[in-house]
Amino acid sequence: MSIPKRLLGGTGMNVTVLGYSAHEIRGSRVWDGRPVSDRQADSILNCVLDAGVNFISTANCYGRSEELIGRYLHARRETFYLATKCGCRVSRRHMFSDQVSHEFSRENILRSVHESLRRLRTDCIDLVSLHHPGVGECTAEQVTEVLHDLQQQGKVRWLGVSGALPDLGVFLAWRVFDVVEVPYSPREPRHENLIALTAQAGCGVIVKARFAGGTPRHAPGPNAGQRNRAISAPPERSASVPAGIRFVLGHPEVDTLVVGTLNPEHLREDIATATGARRPADSRDERVG
Repeated sequence: MSIPKRLLGGTGMNVTVLGYSAHEIRGSRVWDGRPVSDRQADSILNCVLDAGVNFISTANCYGRSEELIGRYLHARRETFYLATKCGCRVSRRHMFSDQVSHEFSRENILRSVHESLRRLRTDCIDLVSLHHPGVGECTAEQVTEVLHDLQQQGKVRWLGVSGALPDLGVFLAWRVFDVVEVPYSPREPRHENLIALTAQAGCGVIVKARFAGGTPRHAPGPNAGQRNRAISAPPERSASVPAGIRFVLGHPEVDTLVVGTLNPEHLREDIATATGARRPADSRDERVG
């Protein structure tokens, strides 16, 4: 059985209801991620496409993820939609990790998008989103001009914003973006009304969620006392993951849920759950593929 698809707002992109978040292949330097070998990245990324998932989401600051997507999926670029986020700045915190911040100047947006294009080994990114902008950090005129320039140059197809309340409500009111990415899960349901408002505005809805049991456990490394660093152990799996997937995809206005994993078996479990999830009948049913 193939994975159901839904049109992502008015973009025309018919995306699988379960997308892949490349946050999980970022490596150990960013946000205490787990070490990822090239072999692991190659395996999980190609498993994603082989299983029928056609939407992959990453960000300029997700460690090695863009580089690995470009390296291992370049030859299959026409078979999936690719999304990334811009406005990121990465600097070295110390020898074991990086510090991530954001800046939404024209210069930094251009730098991060061009860097993403190079890493991803593509001429055009299907969706570029501002990464967690705060109200007051940028203006509609400021970001619209540079993002529309990138569209006109054929480097970006659609525009999005990724964040959380209360800022997301302000950015939605700008009427600049084609897609909004929001956190939403049984443990974090506060964006439910915003999801409905986003759909009513004609924008696509991407949900990012971390379900219980999907967060890495941290075990002290042999030199933890000397370098104050934790080593990530493999995440434990729990029944809350399929329950969370069903909860999110049961929302009538959610177009796709992006979930990350390094484990092909967990990927197959998530796909099976997403394929069986039911979407209530609603005014957007004619868009369902």
